Amino acid sequence: MSSEYTLEQEITLLEQDYILLTELQIELQQRLVTEKENRLVLQQKIADNDKEINEIKQKLEQFKAEAGLVPHQTSTLPPADLHQVPDLPAYLVINLPLFNELKAKLVIKPSLAEISEGQKSPLLIQSPSGMGKSVIAAVLAHDTAIRRTFSDGIFWVHLGQHSDLISCQMALIHALGEEVKHFLNPRSGTERLRQLCAKRNCLLILDDVWDVDEVLAFNGLGKYCQLVITTCDNTLLEFLSRSIPSIQGYVLTALAEEPAIQFFLNCTGGQHLNPVPIEVNAIARACDYLPLALKLIAALASNQPISVWKTLVDSLQNATTNEFPDTHPRTLMQAMQLNVDALGEQSEYYLTLAVFVNYSAIPQKTVVMLWQYLYHLSADQADTLIRKLVIRGLLQVETVLSQQYLGLHAFQYDYLYTSAEVEKLHHHLLAAYRRHCPHGWSNGPNDGYFFEYLCIHLLAAERTTELKSLLLDFDWLYIKLQKCPLHQLLNDYDLLPDPELQTIKKVLSQWVNGLQPDREQLANYLLSQLADQTASEIQKLLNQLKEISSEWQPPLS
Repeated sequence: MSSEYTLEQEITLLEQDYILLTELQIELQQRLVTEKENRLVLQQKIADNDKEINEIKQKLEQFKAEAGLVPHQTSTLPPADLHQVPDLPAYLVINLPLFNELKAKLVIKPSLAEISEGQKSPLLIQSPSGMGKSVIAAVLAHDTAIRRTFSDGIFWVHLGQHSDLISCQMALIHALGEEVKHFLNPRSGTERLRQLCAKRNCLLILDDVWDVDEVLAFNGLGKYCQLVITTCDNTLLEFLSRSIPSIQGYVLTALAEEPAIQFFLNCTGGQHLNPVPIEVNAIARACDYLPLALKLIAALASNQPISVWKTLVDSLQNATTNEFPDTHPRTLMQAMQLNVDALGEQSEYYLTLAVFVNYSAIPQKTVVMLWQYLYHLSADQADTLIRKLVIRGLLQVETVLSQQYLGLHAFQYDYLYTSAEVEKLHHHLLAAYRRHCPHGWSNGPNDGYFFEYLCIHLLAAERTTELKSLLLDFDWLYIKLQKCPLHQLLNDYDLLPDPELQTIKKVLSQWVNGLQPDREQLANYLLSQLADQTASEIQKLLNQLKEISSEWQPPLS
């Protein structure tokens, strides 16, 4: 037995191996029935696998005897469901020693000391952008042994630089199978999550965390729950340890030379090249062995003669990135620059994505609308460009409830935001939306972005008078309350330092009658709360409310 693990931990790991090998044996036997070719190879694999299964069974009996345990049948619980966990990439490369260490932490039953704070010790994976933190977290989530360990589900929550924390909590509550209700602050969301998770055995992965409060909002959900956190911030662990002393940090480093070279070749489709061109070594070094930088350069090298690959090294080393933030590795930003330059005229289309607030989930239909307005692209042309950007690693696409969303990595968004004329883009996006709102903003499209972020774009375009008028318009606040959670509507009232808006916010924050109130009922409520207001702006709202309410009577003097 390895001295690295206790006897109980060895037993747990062996049981997980037994499950995996048993599943593999079933798959091999099914292939033996259906495949006519390679039967001898399959038969040999089945024999070897059967031998390994028997060896593990013998070890299990031995270790359980030493531990004084009664031998029992290995658990055959089905793997837990995955919720919003991203698919694994076509070409996968991870830091295997770190993966094995993290997996052991997740599948081995924790000691009493490790759950002394009312939960399992959170695990934090830190590295600069481009190292593959999210990939290794996704591989952990897809691992069968880990899925069997967390029988009540594995949940993925992407945060990012501009996260809506309450919405993330509400999405998790919904994924847990509960009705989503209004929360006006993250503390209320945390309390509800603790109620739901107190007796659940689940794994929660917080991806791309930038703030301590984001972790604390999901911390301590229950003694059977486990947190895994990914972050670019090398100071986050230090600050979190003050609130969560048991948290354990792991640093993900760049690839070694050999797996970096193989990953690059896989991404280019040249994995069978023999011998490996010397240019590949130079490319790997120039990319600092960062997986995402290698993937971006591989997109430029694909379908190109080997003679062109040498020029990529020179271009990568000569790319100027002084104007870009130093939050991300310089090599990564250089690889981005080469890819964007290679788009030619279409780079301008790509840069427009910098205007969107939530860069990790942009409705595709909204992007197509903006491109049609600015560049007169057809829907087919827009779809072709999106596929091209995805193939080149410049964009991600995810389908949620039959609607497609586009996503950027944090470093890609920062590159675009620095390169684009974002001030002008806010005006362009508003103009594109205006075409779909002939009767005013309250008649805008319910595309998963418009109602959520219109007010932010009005502020960014310095249309503050229009923004204030909108927030004092009953039609707008009523339709937004139907389309969005209450906290998002309330957040809009904080965009301007205005006493009248704060008065409206205070009244609305006390509205607790459900997600979609009756129009007249809400009008009556606002009238009863605002009747004594004398500000001219609020008087306009009161006049609008009186036209809607048929039963309201002014209070007796």
